[in-house]
Amino acid sequence: MKSYLNINRVGRTIALSVIASILLGGCDSGSSSNSSSEDATITSSTNLQTGQLIDSPVEGADYDCLADGEYNKVTTTNGEFQCKDMSEVQFRIGKLKIGEIHGLPADNKVFVPDLIGVDRNDSLQNEDVIALAKLLQSIDEDKNATNGIQVPEYVKHNIAEEETEFHKDELNKHLEKVSISPEHIPSTYETKEHLRESFRVHKAEGYDHANEQGYENGNREDHANEQGYENGNREEHANEQGYENGNREDHANEQGL
Repeated sequence: MKSYLNINRVGRTIALSVIASILLGGCDSGSSSNSSSEDATITSSTNLQTGQLIDSPVEGADYDCLADGEYNKVTTTNGEFQCKDMSEVQFRIGKLKIGEIHGLPADNKVFVPDLIGVDRNDSLQNEDVIALAKLLQSIDEDKNATNGIQVPEYVKHNIAEEETEFHKDELNKHLEKVSISPEHIPSTYETKEHLRESFRVHKAEGYDHANEQGYENGNREDHANEQGYENGNREEHANEQGYENGNREDHANEQGL
């Protein structure tokens, strides 16, 4: 009888040990699972690459990580964008495609010329670059591109009715669609100056500031031509006014007759 009781106790002890082992194993498994989940989250976030879209930093621009299959993302206050794979990233203002990159530049910054595949050193004399920069500077919400460019929602909704690529010849059409008045559209001279300053402030890698002397001379000439155009335009306007006044006088004389 005593032997039977001892065997029974031993059996119960073994059974309890087995149950305890199973329970502990379950806890370890859950802990391991949670740990794996946390590791996956950390790995996923650290795999993201970050770039910055700059004319000044552009906030509110749309972008698509095409290589990742992720769409309709928006640049942050600092113009930052993130994708795991930067081999194909498309940038938009609403339905208006403004450019794309096939790999992040070495300085992790995407300037206006990078969007359309123009060398940064050639950009200040490139009409496509200047037109795109003028578009971005014109649609800025507070009309002060020096403190950053914020793309308003109403601009994104109205700048293009269907998916289309930006072309310099359609700049004015796009600006008219979002009711940008002429006084808020920078001149070519102002656009170039802002772009050049952005290269300097944001330390555009590969941009040769030594070439700026030639640019400055050319830009002064552009500015002089613009001034001449404006003066000539004012003169034409004055002539039109004079013509209209004279025409009214002739008309009045005819009325008297």
